[in-house]
Amino acid sequence: MAGSVYTAPAFLWHAGETLLENLAYGKTQGYHGANPLRGFMPCIGVLFALFTPRLMIVILWLFTGWFKGIFGTALWPVLGFFFLPTTLLWYTAVQNWWAGHWGVLQIIGLVIALMIDISPASGKRNRQRRHRRDESYD
Repeated sequence: MAGSVYTAPAFLWHAGETLLENLAYGKTQGYHGANPLRGFMPCIGVLFALFTPRLMIVILWLFTGWFKGIFGTALWPVLGFFFLPTTLLWYTAVQNWWAGHWGVLQIIGLVIALMIDISPASGKRNRQRRHRRDESYD
């Protein structure tokens, strides 16, 4: 195929250039620092964070630098871990992925995260679980 131009798969595109081009030209210090693939989080990670946000926070805290430099004190992440885990994850995602820029999409995501965290459904599930457990003892 003479004259055909290779284009990288869509997941390799980043800020108008491909990661392959950046690596080929020796550009290792991209938007996300030394690791050009650091900014890509697979969909399974997002789904995992929605279903088990506290576990995802622990995994990110132990194995990555996801929370590094975002908070001035450890008080806010600890409070977020116990009271608003999905909101904490979304806030750190905005800080990491969009460099702290709060646009319409980010605010919509924040509202959805808050709705998930303060949803009465979580309390209802706990009450149903306790009720079933109490019935099993009768």
